[in-house]
Amino acid sequence: INDILQIPEVTAYWEHPGSSDFEGPRDLAYGKIPVVKANIINIINSIKEVNPKEDPLIYIMGYFNPFPHLPEFLPIIKALNAAIKEAADETGIPYVDSMVVIDEKLLEYLPGDIHPTVDGYEAIGKVFWERIMEDFNLNSFNEPSDIQTHWAKIQISESLMKGIVRGYEDGTFRPDSP
Repeated sequence: INDILQIPEVTAYWEHPGSSDFEGPRDLAYGKIPVVKANIINIINSIKEVNPKEDPLIYIMGYFNPFPHLPEFLPIIKALNAAIKEAADETGIPYVDSMVVIDEKLLEYLPGDIHPTVDGYEAIGKVFWERIMEDFNLNSFNEPSDIQTHWAKIQISESLMKGIVRGYEDGTFRPDSP
């Protein structure tokens, strides 16, 4: 969105909607989208080149609609997200759609500013975390049966998920054993 908002005509329209025709700013915004896509691909490839022996874990997020009061911007944002997703697909990295989660509670998450509320950012973070959990198969984490009522259950579970500690082959952790 920042790339598009750097176009003076787009910013002028955003700051004073209806004061001019949207056709010119719209066309300039659409013209910038292929440049944004190319930049994203270059950035991703540069990150991958830093250590060619490793496959870095890179995730990219689309944009939410920061202008619910300006519906004429929505097709541009959707086109921008499509280009970001194409860049992700072309470079083999996961794309995370943040528009869907913000749209669920648009007026609550964007009460008048272009930046989400804390709850909005948490919703976006949750979508990201769910995608990461998918990749690392953390959703299938089986909690050891003997920590269910243990006072350190949360810390043990987090340590197990992060690979800091391991349980026993029988599905237990034996938290009180030395």
